[in-house]
Amino acid sequence: MGLSGDRKRGTSRATPQIVWDAVALVEEADTLSEENRTLLLDCIKDPEILALAGRFQRLSKKSKRRVVEYVDLLKLADEQAKAERQEPSEE
Repeated sequence: MGLSGDRKRGTSRATPQIVWDAVALVEEADTLSEENRTLLLDCIKDPEILALAGRFQRLSKKSKRRVVEYVDLLKLADEQAKAERQEPSEE
């Protein structure tokens, strides 16, 4: 898991708690749905997603609802734009 890398570099730092938290999440990942497992892996792999998740977590409940509504609107706009690109032109 790469947890022994510090010893190879000759440092004596303890493993950060975030690493142990990540290990615990991975160990329990088999209880997650396939979609949530994929989301978890995406968050771990992509620093931008992880940063957004952190910012989202610090929002109030009302603001979280507004973000979800806005994301839903963006998704609809993306779907509409995709459908318009796939329609044959009427000329």
